[in-house]
Amino acid sequence: MLEEGRRLYVQECQLCHGDAGTGHGALPNTPIHAPRGHTWHHPDGQLKELILGSLDYPGRTMPGFADKMTGSEVDAVLEYMKSNWPADLREAQEEISRNWLEQTQSESDQ
Repeated sequence: MLEEGRRLYVQECQLCHGDAGTGHGALPNTPIHAPRGHTWHHPDGQLKELILGSLDYPGRTMPGFADKMTGSEVDAVLEYMKSNWPADLREAQEEISRNWLEQTQSESDQ
């Protein structure tokens, strides 16, 4: 899964977001996914929506990748990005993801 995620990241993401481990090579004003970036502040579900293009927000410039990647391929990219983060960031992001999932499930039950 990590190798597939690395391959897809290099192919589809690195040109704009830079190296997943360092952020080097990112375009100006483009979020980096390295540990010093802010990607780990977002839950997996939200990141997946952002990548696929189903989450819109003001000023969005990133194209959606629903026509280029499947959900499982996006999962692989996310796992690759997270593999570059230290354990404390991965743990924090896992908790954020769990909380987001619980909240979205609770909202859909109402």
